[in-house]
Amino acid sequence: MNLDKMTMYQAVKKAALEYPNGLAIYYRGKRISYRKLLNDIDRMADIFYNVLGVRKDDVILIAQPNIPDTLVMFYALNKIGAIVNFAHPFTPYNQIISILGKTKSKYLLMFEQRIAKEVDKYREISDKIYVTRIENYLPCFSKAFYHCFMNNKIRKKLGKTKDFDGFKYVHDLKPTNKPVLECFDKLDQCSVLLHSGSTTGDPKTIMLNDKGFNYITEHTDQILCIDWEKIKGIKMLNVLPSFHGFGLAMTMHLPLATKMGLVMIPKFTPKEVTKALKRTKFEVLCGVPTM
Repeated sequence: MNLDKMTMYQAVKKAALEYPNGLAIYYRGKRISYRKLLNDIDRMADIFYNVLGVRKDDVILIAQPNIPDTLVMFYALNKIGAIVNFAHPFTPYNQIISILGKTKSKYLLMFEQRIAKEVDKYREISDKIYVTRIENYLPCFSKAFYHCFMNNKIRKKLGKTKDFDGFKYVHDLKPTNKPVLECFDKLDQCSVLLHSGSTTGDPKTIMLNDKGFNYITEHTDQILCIDWEKIKGIKMLNVLPSFHGFGLAMTMHLPLATKMGLVMIPKFTPKEVTKALKRTKFEVLCGVPTM
């Protein structure tokens, strides 16, 4: 595939330009094409670069579940050359503060349901936070239902009281349509930070680079035991979390860089997986033994 000279963003961009109408992401009934995904990534990169002033090697902390926004922001930051610092979406506030300080993260990207649980604490660092809504990419009817009923209590707390003053929604920011300086020259340098207790349980920060992710992608045929000519267009379940290397490399970047379709589920339950299987007939599942 010749990805050894490409960033992760460039690998996905190549797939999108070659397969624009193909299914990139299926998310709870919403089908997102490669063309739409690339447009959303470039739009978000414009916001990060031209509105928020994110630059190469800036560290941005993302603490979100498996939702399309997570991937859009990940590749937008990779385009710029920023370092994406992934954390578990339900990491307690005191640990978030520790990660922010340890990694010198410039901004924190979180979804509103998580902030609502500790809104008084998060208000103390609201200048660093940009918020997303978990329903942003849901189909119209599901989005309306979620907005009006499922999320009503949260929306009241966050949007209609003084408790949420000072927090900013990233999707409320407008792109400038100005050029974004695309990073080409840090393939061997750190582009992703992950956090793990490893085998000892002691907190560790793991540094990964684009070359490592693309190396795995280049061996998709061997890993999945599928001939290259049969990979395009097949679908893979994405339920492993983005804040783990297995989930990020194998069930997020690999399918998107090889023109596969990604069937995204924020949280594993047998019921949700069965429903997704019936609707999409996905062919590949990467998981862990307990699943």
